[in-house]
Amino acid sequence: MSIKWQSEKNLIVQGVKQITKLGLSLPTNGNVSIRLKEQGSPDLIAITPTRKNSLNLVEDDITIINFDAESLKEDQIPSTESLMHIAIYKIRPDINAVIHAHSTYASVAAITGIEIPPVLDEMVISIGGTISLSPYAFPGSEKLAQNISQSLTDKNSALLQNHGAVAIGRNLAEAIDICVLTEKVAEIFIKALQVGKINELPLEVVEAEKSIYRMQRQQRST
Repeated sequence: MSIKWQSEKNLIVQGVKQITKLGLSLPTNGNVSIRLKEQGSPDLIAITPTRKNSLNLVEDDITIINFDAESLKEDQIPSTESLMHIAIYKIRPDINAVIHAHSTYASVAAITGIEIPPVLDEMVISIGGTISLSPYAFPGSEKLAQNISQSLTDKNSALLQNHGAVAIGRNLAEAIDICVLTEKVAEIFIKALQVGKINELPLEVVEAEKSIYRMQRQQRST
């Protein structure tokens, strides 16, 4: 067993199991990755394999790929959504973890085609404002990768139309927190729609909280 990137692979294994136990994805769907940095070498990505039950995942199942979606081991097949992860890392050099989840309420919002406006303070400060809806594209396609990466240019999560959600962070722990927050916000929003009235945060509050979000991003990238 190779010890190269072993701690990062272990982080993914534990993170995927946590996401599954939290009910954010079923054991056989969703995908998780971490950016791998090594001085003097191009960045790589550690990513979950395709069609592997997350509850049975072990470190050696985690696939290392380059930014051309090529596995460093010929006998390992990375997630079918590898192009999506690569596109996000390219457009967001400040983040180092990506989670694609099929959580219930985020998926409900994605299926109904509804963006989630700024209704809670924490979603603006941590996510960056409205949780945008990325237009539908076939799973695993270059178009899907382009669509979702554009939705995440200045946000930390977005919905994939008729598909699920994506959350990102400077590390996997933060990405999991964003994933949990996205699902909670979606749940509150969907239930508020059932009541029949949505009160968005005042515009001046949203702008002030976006400034906090942008300041946090700047601090993290330095």
